Amino acid sequence: MFSATKMVLYATIIPFEIGENIQLTLSQEIIKTLINMTEIIFLFQSLKSKNNFTDEQASYKIITIALGWSLAESLFSNLFYYLMNSMGEEFTWEYIRTAILANLQMIEKMAIIALIQSIQKLMDDKKLYMHLILLIIFKYIFNSFAYNYIPQLNFGGDQWKILLSKIGNTIIFGLLAKKIFKNSNKTEDEIAEEEYLKMKKNK
Repeated sequence: MFSATKMVLYATIIPFEIGENIQLTLSQEIIKTLINMTEIIFLFQSLKSKNNFTDEQASYKIITIALGWSLAESLFSNLFYYLMNSMGEEFTWEYIRTAILANLQMIEKMAIIALIQSIQKLMDDKKLYMHLILLIIFKYIFNSFAYNYIPQLNFGGDQWKILLSKIGNTIIFGLLAKKIFKNSNKTEDEIAEEEYLKMKKNK
């Protein structure tokens, strides 16, 4: 539902153009980023809603929500793009890059949902969680502005180098989110085992 709402909001600020080299103004980028960041609220609600997953199955819940989110985003963002260009006479690598980016976005979505799940867990345990919120906000801002306004990441407009950079950044972000999720969502057995090993080491 939110993906459709987001597309409508995008339509009010983004010019109707097809292609990967659409250049937005700074004000449009800021508004687009704010629209994207409202996803956090919807994801919090999705993770809080009743479901059949136990605390030990939090990873399954994350995958389920991420796949649903990614599917909706792909349908609203890429389906018409591919349909409108599928009858073109000339092959272009732009479609391949778009497909790779869609997969990278799915990994990012899983990482963001994992961080939100970690925030909820830390909130329930009354532990510090603000640093994770700042990390998610930084990721949204980075995605919107880094490749357009940081010359070192723009690579003179070379789309393949930008894609490779995005792959690297996505892998790093995914691994970081995985580590944070694992540390903040430990089961009682894992906590007990860690305490036992610490006691054993101290002896």
